[in-house]
Parts: sequence; structure tokens; C-alpha cells
Amino acid sequence: MLIFECDQPKVRNNSSLSPAKRDEPVFRDRVTLYLLLLGLVCALPLLTTSPVLASSVGSTPFAARGYASRACGLDLDDDNVLGEPEDDCRVCDGVTADPDGDGINEDILYIDCDSGNDQPGCGSAGSPCKTISHAWNTIADGPGDGAEDILCFKGTCTPDAAQIPGVSGVAGTRTRPATGSEARDWRFPSNPTMLIGWDADRDGDYPPHDTDDIAVLDGGGNTPLAIEMNTGSTGPVSYVEMAHFTARDYRTDISENAGFIDFGQGASGSSDYIYLHDLSLRNINKDSPKFSNVIAFGAFSGGTVLDYVAVINVELTDFGGYMSRGGLGGSIDNVSGPIRFQNLTATMHGCDFGACAASEASITLIKYWNYISGIEFLDSKVDGQLSDWNPNPTGGPAGTLGINPAQCSQDWIIRNNHWTDLKIVLAPTISESYCSTRSIDDVVFDANTVEMSSDYFAFVIVVDCNGGGSSASSTVEDLTISNNLVWIESPDYLAAVRDYCGNSGQPQPGTTTIIGNTFHGQPRLSTTAHIVVGGSSNFRKQSFDIKNNIFDGIGNGNNIYTAYAPSNWNADFNVFDPNGDFHWNGAAGTNLAQWRSNTGGDTNSSRCEPRYQDEPNGDLHLLSSDSCAQDEGTAIPNLNYDIDSDSRSQGSGWDIGADELVVEIFGDGFESGDTSSWP
Repeated sequence: MLIFECDQPKVRNNSSLSPAKRDEPVFRDRVTLYLLLLGLVCALPLLTTSPVLASSVGSTPFAARGYASRACGLDLDDDNVLGEPEDDCRVCDGVTADPDGDGINEDILYIDCDSGNDQPGCGSAGSPCKTISHAWNTIADGPGDGAEDILCFKGTCTPDAAQIPGVSGVAGTRTRPATGSEARDWRFPSNPTMLIGWDADRDGDYPPHDTDDIAVLDGGGNTPLAIEMNTGSTGPVSYVEMAHFTARDYRTDISENAGFIDFGQGASGSSDYIYLHDLSLRNINKDSPKFSNVIAFGAFSGGTVLDYVAVINVELTDFGGYMSRGGLGGSIDNVSGPIRFQNLTATMHGCDFGACAASEASITLIKYWNYISGIEFLDSKVDGQLSDWNPNPTGGPAGTLGINPAQCSQDWIIRNNHWTDLKIVLAPTISESYCSTRSIDDVVFDANTVEMSSDYFAFVIVVDCNGGGSSASSTVEDLTISNNLVWIESPDYLAAVRDYCGNSGQPQPGTTTIIGNTFHGQPRLSTTAHIVVGGSSNFRKQSFDIKNNIFDGIGNGNNIYTAYAPSNWNADFNVFDPNGDFHWNGAAGTNLAQWRSNTGGDTNSSRCEPRYQDEPNGDLHLLSSDSCAQDEGTAIPNLNYDIDSDSRSQGSGWDIGADELVVEIFGDGFESGDTSSWP
């Protein structure tokens, strides 16, 4: 197939065409035709528009995944360009009084945890305070004078109760338009209260990237919390930014909130525009049991509504318990959110099974419930590290769990992440006793790479409504699973998607949409498969849309297993493993012809084996020689990109699976006569 790339053509080397062949008249005519077609194709976007997936506003390629240490991630001049030396990176240099250039000298307070002194009048670069808490609690004066408080610290700060007592920044935000995987434009604080690592050598290079400058909060292994905001006595805090420092070894087993930061409990009101970035968080609750209050980012906020909280470009090494958890405040008319986690590199290390009770020998990345909407988890890397510690070996989400949307939470976007060796990646679950007035809805799991090779049992997505749900307002409604590459070599693989959703009182609303995915692995039981549909509710989910998926690597077992017969089963253009069976309505295994007869679908589906770039090592991108999935799919409205943000389609039809194969025409070296560059 021919691919016309208008912006940045990709290169493939191939020596099959000689220089003499290139000079033949027929070849020159083909090049001329190609150039004419290229001009026409590249002009088409000026004449037509294409729909965009509603949950993906961004039009640029996905960002690189994970945390990247950088010299300066600040944007003081609010132009959405980070790290400009003269405009952004002069804060905390000990000299500059107006680092954002707005004509107002800010209230800049300096803290040296090694050699400062909390004496009257401390806070200048020449006479720094000793503790963050003294500067924040005693000297910082809030936004009343129109100048934001900026706290610059250096050294190793042993526990000093670095609390924010209610000192907000100056009201005002800047908006950064959505790009890449982002679902919405984002509003950042423009003149926030700041806690920043001190650039003591004035080179515009901040810790932890600059190892010449040290800025560390050190919990010593037995301190519960680094930073607490929004306490009941002071009320909520807004317009806050924290960046460029390290926090390490915060841990406790006692019954109080433990972790890096707690956004507060007991305070009513709204805490808005909190921005945390360029942080290195190490051993936060490492080896801790998973108690409900052991949380690196505590959002268990009681009466507080949290809006526009962003955690971006953060390293979280060997955390235990929960990364973030909370039943946020608000009401059905005043919901929390949005909240964004982006470009994280997170590794898990909880309490070993045997040292802890079964329910405590586990870790969860994020669990939110109550009235919250707009949670984004983007462009990140998460590793369960199951070979480095010993979690609970059995039982549902106990062990390692990624994202846990719970009752009443809505509008989840989990996009462009790499998940390694978790037992479950996504688990929308209902417990009606906490919230029964609105369903979990609009959960999108898109463009993720999943690799599981441990000996622990493995699911990718588990939907479970059996813990509650007596009505259609307390269940899981719409779930979209798209563009994911799933490679599972675990001997205890149970399912890529297990949907056990329904409710006990009313017909079940919502659709589970599974489109454009590549699933590779061997389910180990006769009742397991790449997709398993079941559950014990009186009213089970009836609507499923399953198209353009690859189900592969089975060896034996099932492609799809349903324990009942959903009334709206819409499936077609799938690739099924030739060695896999089908179960419909709990019946014995069937072949593809019987499956088509039972379901009324999959008329254009086939049984064949795709060819991948490097399947043994988890690379499930298609080879150009593949004839099984290439060009065999169907166009799906509003899904115009693949896992690599390549546009669909690239050929005579859509490719089945998560990867839309790109085949290039021209390579570099053509003008110079390099014979190795012509495909």
C-alpha cells in the first residue's frame, strides 16, 4: 500500500532497487505521478475535516512516557513554554526579586535546612530560615498584598511539619490547550504560592536534576507525612505550585494519613489549582501495609472539593499502600475535578504476604469515589515489580492494582501508559453503601501497552458491580477499551477484559466498547478467555460493541466466553486465534461458524495468525508482510488514530488491532544515489 506523509516521512532502508532502475523512464513517470498525488493528498486536510474521538481533544502525537529529569520545568511568564532561561528559571536564585517579570516584587523566603536559623527577620538569601514550617506558618502572608509567597529551600530537611496553614497564592490562571493524550485544556495557577528547590549556584539548573543543589524532605523512615494542606482549622488552600525537590522515606503504620502530601480532611470549601511537578519521591510508604490512610497523594478530603489538581513529571520509586486515594467532597451539583496525573514513572513495593494480612499485602495506584469527574492518567510508566516483593498471590484486586474507579466517579481517561507486571490494571467497582446516586460512567482505556510476565494471576480490566448496585444509578455504564497492545506471558492469565457488571433492580444501561486492540496471551482455564462476560446480577449488561480486535496466542482455550446471551452483541472484523474456542451463553466450545450463528455477528471476522515485529519480547506491532490483519478491518467513526498516534487508515482498509501499519515510499539518500535507501 502507498503512504503519503506530508510532515515528517519515516525512513525504511531497502536495497532492492538499483540506480539504473531509478533512471528508467517508467520509473520517472511513477515518481512524477507520486508527487502529483502527494500534493493532492496533503491538500485534503485544507478542504475537509475529520471527526475526533470525543475524549481526545489533542491533535499532536502522544508524549513520551514517564518521568524525565529536567533542569527547569517552570513557566513563570505563563506562555506555556517551559524552562526558558531568562523568563522562567530565575526564581530562587538568591538575587531576582521579580522572577515572573510582572512588575511586582514577590515575597520570596529562603530556607536552609542545614545551616539556617529560625530567628526573627530570617528569610533572605543571606539570612535564611531553618525550617519550612517556620517560614510558611510565621512569615508567609498570603495573597493580600498582590505578591505571591515563594519559598525556596535547600539542604536536607528532617521532619519539621512542613504544613501549609492556609496561605493561598494570588488568584488567576493560565490555560494550556490540550495536546497529545490530554482530554481537556488545563488551567494552571499563574501567580501561586510556591515551594521550590533553591538554585543556590544560580545556573538555572534546579534539583533534583542539578546534583550540585540539594533540596530534600527526609522523613527518616518513621514520619507519616511530608506536607499537609487544607486542615480543618485553616480551611482550603488554592493556587499552589511545588516543584524541583526530593521527598524520601516517609512511612508509618499508625492510624493517621501517611505519605508525601495530604490535600486535607475536614475542611469545607474548594481547593483549586494545585500544581506539583518535577519531583523525585522515594520510598514513600515502602513496605507498608495497604491501610486506607497509607497514601502518597492523599485526596481523602472530607468536605473539600478539589479542582484542577495536576501532578506532572514525577518520579515515584518504591511506593506502598496507595499512590492516591480519596472519597472527595462535593455533591451531585458540585463535583470535584478535573485531576490529572501525567508523565509519572512509578514502581510499587508494598508489604510482603505473610508479613501482612492478605488484604494488606497489596498496592493500588489510584482509587477515587464520590462526586468527582474528569480524572486523567496519561503518558506514564507503572511497574508492579512483582519479582521484587511478595504481594497477596490470590484474590481479586488484592496484590497490585492500577486504576480503581469507584462509585459515583465519572469521566476517566487512562491513555498512553505502559503497565508492567500488575495483577489488574483497571477495575471499575461498585460499593453502593458509599454512593448510590450516580453511576460510574465514561471510562476510557486507550492506547496503553500492557506487559505481564509474572507468575501471579493476571487480568487487564475487571468490571465488577456485584458488590452493590441495586439500581441503574449505582452501576458501571459506558466503558471504552481501544488501541491497546496487551502482551501477557503469565502462566495464570485469566482475561484481558472480564465484565461482570449489572445491577439487581433495573435494566442495565451503558455499553462496553472494545475496539482496535491487540490481545496476546493464553487464558489458562476453560471458563476464561481474552473477553469474559458474566456476573450474577439480576440485570446484567446487554450492550457490547467488539470490532477490529486481534485475539491471539491462545494455544488452547477461548477467544471469547459469555455466561449469558447479551441482547445487543455487535461484533465484527475481528481476528481470532485458530487454536481458540468460543463459548456463548455458557455452552460448550464452538467453532467460528457456530459462533457466527449463535451471536449473529463476526460475519467479516477470520481465524488466522498475525505477524508481529517481535512477539516473544512483547512488540506486537505488525510486520509489513502480515496478511492476516493488515487492511482487513472496518472504519470506526471518531477513532482516527492508533496506539502510536498514526492516522487510520494507511492503506486500502483499516488494519485490525492496535497498530496501523505505516509503509513508506521514500527514504533518505535518494538524491545522493544511495542504493540502500529505496523501499
